[in-house]
Amino acid sequence: MSFETLKVLQIDSDAEEHAYVRALLGKARAVTYELDWAPTLEEGWRLITERAYDAHLIDSRLGAASGIDLIHRVRTQGLAVGPMILITDAGSESLDIEALQAGAADFLEKDMLSASALDRAIRYAVQRRRILTELKEKEARLNLALSAANLGFWDWNLATGEVYVSPEFRRMLGHATDEPAFADRETLREGVHPDDRGFIDQIVNRLKDGSMTRANILHRLCDQHGEYRWIQTRVAAEHDDQQHLARILGISVDMTERKLAEERLREQAAVLDQANDGIVVSDLDRRFTYCNASAARFLGLAREDVVGKTGREVAEFPASYDEAWEHVIQLGDWHGELAVKRRDGTAITAEGRWTLLRDDAGRPKAVLAYYIDITEKKRLEAQYLRAQRMESIGLLSGGIAHDLNNVLAPIVMAAQLLKLHHTDSESTKLLGTIETSAQRGAELVRQVLTFGRGIEGQHLLVQPKTLLRDVERLLVDTVGKSIEVSSRLEPDLWPVPGDPTQLHQVFMNLCINARDAMPHGGQLVLSARNIRIDEQYVAMSPELRPGLFVLFEVKDTGAGIPPEIQHRIFEPFFTTKKPGKGTGLGLSTARTIVKNHNGFISFQCEPGRGTTFKIHLPASSEAVETRTAPAPAPPPRGNGEIVLVVDDEASILSITSHALEMFGYEAITASNGAEALALFAQKRRKIAVVLTDMAMPVLDGAALIYALRKIDPQVKIIAASGLKATVQSMEPFGLGAASFLAKPFTAETMLWAIHEVLSPPPAADGSPPDPAPPAAVAPSAGAAPAS
Repeated sequence: MSFETLKVLQIDSDAEEHAYVRALLGKARAVTYELDWAPTLEEGWRLITERAYDAHLIDSRLGAASGIDLIHRVRTQGLAVGPMILITDAGSESLDIEALQAGAADFLEKDMLSASALDRAIRYAVQRRRILTELKEKEARLNLALSAANLGFWDWNLATGEVYVSPEFRRMLGHATDEPAFADRETLREGVHPDDRGFIDQIVNRLKDGSMTRANILHRLCDQHGEYRWIQTRVAAEHDDQQHLARILGISVDMTERKLAEERLREQAAVLDQANDGIVVSDLDRRFTYCNASAARFLGLAREDVVGKTGREVAEFPASYDEAWEHVIQLGDWHGELAVKRRDGTAITAEGRWTLLRDDAGRPKAVLAYYIDITEKKRLEAQYLRAQRMESIGLLSGGIAHDLNNVLAPIVMAAQLLKLHHTDSESTKLLGTIETSAQRGAELVRQVLTFGRGIEGQHLLVQPKTLLRDVERLLVDTVGKSIEVSSRLEPDLWPVPGDPTQLHQVFMNLCINARDAMPHGGQLVLSARNIRIDEQYVAMSPELRPGLFVLFEVKDTGAGIPPEIQHRIFEPFFTTKKPGKGTGLGLSTARTIVKNHNGFISFQCEPGRGTTFKIHLPASSEAVETRTAPAPAPPPRGNGEIVLVVDDEASILSITSHALEMFGYEAITASNGAEALALFAQKRRKIAVVLTDMAMPVLDGAALIYALRKIDPQVKIIAASGLKATVQSMEPFGLGAASFLAKPFTAETMLWAIHEVLSPPPAADGSPPDPAPPAAVAPSAGAAPAS
């Protein structure tokens, strides 16, 4: 290495010595020396502090002081000066050692001084100083870089056992940067957590035997305060020429805060997993970066199947999902509902709240979304709306029933009265058809009330064979010629207790659905058989219970029910028919009726091959057959008693009066309550019984009854209505009617009711009163009961 010019300061009290040194330096060829001279220690100190020199030549004797004192003074003051070379008179080993310890770069004896020796000593001292300065700068830069990266460095020399640790490593463990720490292997090993020493020893052994040259270790190390810190260390092995392990070097980083943060995140994640709300975080590419347990459960997937994917990759979202993304990106938040179809085909409805997350610079970075599963809530809301709709239907059905009953009432009574005048077979048959149809119409009105208001129908013993034959006759004209209708009925079927009209409706609903499933024709088979269900049968069909049942089947050869909607067919208002073609109430009504009869309904379906509906109805132990019922007794006649008939329908007044007069009564009529009250006030001593409708203008039946009883508490009153089912239903009003007739009623029913009201109570001796009307028996499914 060559230098153009080197500045040198000579401190020496001998002028001749100075001249000699100048002469020697002038002989140098590779370097040009600029030599300054200070004859005293004070002058030398001044020049050292004021100027910069590449090297200093200091005489060992400077008056009262020595050159070594000056060198020591420079080092004590911490001055950054060029190397200092001590010039001595004679060789002295102790003096040389003292000079080096004081900080001298070299020493020369005056007797051995030559141009080459002086030139070499100066140049080598300057070169060493520059090399050392460069190394220190590099070390400082390395330590600065390690410090900036929070990285500590250590070097374990296996030959000497010494361990070097960088200032940052010391700081990492709470030591001062210049404080000794982990000076040897044992000290370093003792600082490792006892639970971690074993696997670290294994790694060291593998580094020694050469089976491993690098390793990444996470361990705990004790700091200055006796607390353990998590340290991540990357180690590398260095081998000598004989492939023996010479040293192990490591770069360490303090992971304590990160470990604590990870632990906090795990705790927070555990808390979020306990939340019922689904919580997800998505990046701006719409990929989920976080998903808690509830969100994964909403989607019906494992968490690992959600994170890293977009919403449309894990489920079927509606078009509003894209609109929600656009809204949250533009406005920062979004709130709404999403209908999601999961991979397994099930659907859920979720209420979502989205928030746009931003970084420190305000740039969008992610979207945080909270979801609440409101599927059940939406279902309950739908049920509530349906219930309100049904309540409206109930209110509407009341008005319709009243009007229809008023229409049917005179038809029923007129048909019965005409039978008395026209006894030929043809007339009797036609009048019977009229009467049966009117009675069926009355039962259908009652069924509307049952459906709309929950009014229970009358339960009788129903003969399955009669019921299905009746349905079969109706179907011949209903389903069309392209569908072959047949029945397979087991002989001696057990009777079932039930409402014949309701059961008739069940089978008609099923058969109409079967017809609609066969638009191009097919076969419709009605069957019934007795069945005993035991515990073993119940074990195979848990919805059933042991006992005696009649199993009804309605089988078609239609297209069948698609598998994806089979679980919904009994839902109210669910239909696959076109608008106007179906209400969606047929199967739900059928199931409700069967359930109210303590029965069970199920179905079997093969798409493309037809559907079979099975209905289990509990059988009655009483074998009552309609054909064995005794002939009904003739209606009782009156003895001229006056009956006040009150109704706002003129046709009902006319036919009721006619029937009463034919059977020995005298009838007077009133078209409303006010008119009836005036008539009763005039003829109350002559009127034997009052027959009044309950729904009338001006003064309704309830008010009329109340007023009549105020005039005469003993008055006998028969109430009639198309809305009330029993006399007990009037008791909460305190009306006190003696009997009740449900419209439309037959003349026979009316006459028996009047007879019972007018009949005296049983005699004290226990003799029976007049005969009662015949017991009700099970009519055909299409006919109404007699009362």
